[in-house]
Formats: sequence, structure tokens, C-alpha cells
Amino acid sequence: MACVADGRVFTEIEAIESLFGLDAVCYAAGGWGGAEGSVTLIVDGPDEDVNRCLDFIEQKIKGEPPLPGVKGPCKTCPISCSFQGKDVTELPDYLK
Repeated sequence: MACVADGRVFTEIEAIESLFGLDAVCYAAGGWGGAEGSVTLIVDGPDEDVNRCLDFIEQKIKGEPPLPGVKGPCKTCPISCSFQGKDVTELPDYLK
């Protein structure tokens, strides 16, 4: 989980449509064994564009290591949330 206070959501579907001009829909999501948070998309468009998209994903995205978890102390965090100002002993296990 990453706390992003502001920003614009840009989904994988929007990225496929923007970068490759293809239509994309989510076919499946989730996973296990390191694939947690993954998505399976169906893309539709000209074969050349679909192949360019697949090549890009296989060469540039698949196998990318997960982002390391970096969490600051909630006790002194300036971002307003329900855990702001709490000591680590007061946090749920998933935030420790």
C-alpha cells in the first residue's frame, strides 16, 4: 500500500489505450506467489499494434521487481489519515 496524497489515477487499461491505441478490458486480477496485484488484460486492435504492445510488456514490464516498502512513522506523519499521530504499537499489523 502506498499513500499518495494527490495525483491522477492512470490504470493499465488507460496506459494500453494511450501508448498503443488499443482497446483493453480487464479479464482477471489478483494472484499468488509474487503475482499479487497482477492483472490480465484482453487487448483488441490491429495485429501489428497488439504485437508491439506484447513485446513491450514482455521486454520492459514482466519480471520487474516489486517496489520496496518505505513507510515513515505515523507518529510524525504530516498526511491526514486515521493513523496520523499514532504510535507504532497502536497500528494494525499490516502497517507495522
